[in-house]
Amino acid sequence: MKKVAFILLALLLNLNTIYAQEELVIDQNTEFRDEAGNKVSFSDAMEKYDSGDWMLDPIDDDNGKFLYVELRKATEEEKAMLAEGGFDDDSGNEFIGKASPKFSFTDSNGKAISSENTIGKVVVLNFWFATCKPCIDEVPELNEVYSKYKDNPEVVFAAITFEKKDKIDPFIKKYGFQYPTVAEAEKVCNDFGVEGYPTNIVIDKSGTVFDYTSGGFAAIGKQIESSIKKALTGQKANSGFDLEGQLLTNGYAKIPLKKLISGHLSFEGKINGIDGRFILDTGAGATVIEAKNQKKFNMKSEGAGESASGAGGGDLELRTSSSNSFEIADTALEDQTLYLMDLDHVNVAFADYGIEAVDGVLGADILEGKSAVIDYESMALYLKK
Repeated sequence: MKKVAFILLALLLNLNTIYAQEELVIDQNTEFRDEAGNKVSFSDAMEKYDSGDWMLDPIDDDNGKFLYVELRKATEEEKAMLAEGGFDDDSGNEFIGKASPKFSFTDSNGKAISSENTIGKVVVLNFWFATCKPCIDEVPELNEVYSKYKDNPEVVFAAITFEKKDKIDPFIKKYGFQYPTVAEAEKVCNDFGVEGYPTNIVIDKSGTVFDYTSGGFAAIGKQIESSIKKALTGQKANSGFDLEGQLLTNGYAKIPLKKLISGHLSFEGKINGIDGRFILDTGAGATVIEAKNQKKFNMKSEGAGESASGAGGGDLELRTSSSNSFEIADTALEDQTLYLMDLDHVNVAFADYGIEAVDGVLGADILEGKSAVIDYESMALYLKK
């Protein structure tokens, strides 16, 4: 029996033989058997694999020709490997930036959708099947995106599956999936090279594949919405590395930045529920708040002041303030220790430029603690939630 390296794409997968380095694509047409040799349906095989208690082994004949995939009980080590999840995959990259495959189908609302009649519109496709757990997990996020754009005549949605209608109807009823669905669309799945479920694809107005994501990921809804917005405004698909998409998918929050005339980057936030304006300083060891605004932000200081230095400010008194909340976009920092300091040396300099005074400086303590990423091209700060 061949040993294989597993690259999990939610539920469907590629099985790559280690010694031969040849790829075997596993899909709904693959034959599955249990250890006793009994045939197992694709859905049952995927459901068992998703439980984390079963492995999939390719079985060959004496000449090395593939016969079928065998389901067997996973060892404890294999169970631990499956529990890790989060395998990377490049499937779909060859589609991004290229003309979409031709397609034509009728959705559950009786609407005819094709590659011809959707030119000038953004097409959002979801590929799924009823017993796919990651497909189930992403339904709330997909519904949220759908609710935002369902009335936009320039956006078309369709959830495509190879399964029959009587198989998917109970799923739609149980989980409240709102996308219009397309059943028994195996050809469409194959034409788009779908090898992993769920797969989400966005096609821009020119009929070019803008985004192609396989596998179940946190924040997939934000990635889809970001792609829709870009495609609607005519931005071109990027077949290279999608920084924003990758960060949002991996649990980061995006904070818009504004470049001041002084060159500093500013953003909006809230301390203890009160709005404030702040700047970034990667060279500052700690996050400091204007001491004069202690009352404004309902902050309590503790202990005697310490000595700190600031650009152009010499020795400055620094006081500790604990148990604060600091909200920056979708990132909420609770029970946060901040520092109070006179920021006259900052705001006087800003006044010379005609810049409004800031309430504080976000320093390396939070930036490092939240694995911050600064994208200077798009003027955005990303913080891990």
